[in-house]
Amino acid sequence: MLATMLRLESIVSGVRRATALLLAVACACAVSSPRTVAAEDNVQGEVLVILAKAEPGPLDPKLAGMQALRKPPFDGYKSMTLLSTSPVTLNSQHASISDLPKGRKLMLRLLGSARDGRHRVEVSINKPGKQDYLPLLTVLASKEPFFVAGQSFKGGTLIIGVRLTR
Repeated sequence: MLATMLRLESIVSGVRRATALLLAVACACAVSSPRTVAAEDNVQGEVLVILAKAEPGPLDPKLAGMQALRKPPFDGYKSMTLLSTSPVTLNSQHASISDLPKGRKLMLRLLGSARDGRHRVEVSINKPGKQDYLPLLTVLASKEPFFVAGQSFKGGTLIIGVRLTR
């Protein structure tokens, strides 16, 4: 009984931590948006899947130049490994779906493009047949990647990055 209660307490703590991270990222991304024009036909990009851990360790050299990973809430992680990258094409007609670890799916859809080159992107993470992990979130994205984090994975936390290249 005590072991079950401790496990439940650990799960609740993990959910609270994940929710706090998601809210911090959402607040950081929810900037006032400039006027948007019609969405371009296609915007190219890539999805990065990163495993971050609190224990000291290496920082993947491919992540070294990403300034957002050195700021809260990500600066608390002492090691980061780039698990995968995959190309993605965004447009306003169809959502782009990328597979994530643990059976979750990342959905991205282009909502519009700003005159300054940034793009309004709709983001969601879910697992088919389950409640959304990250319900729809709108991000104003530039060539700098934006990140969503919080899911526990292999002794650390998954950070999902999206970098638009055009």
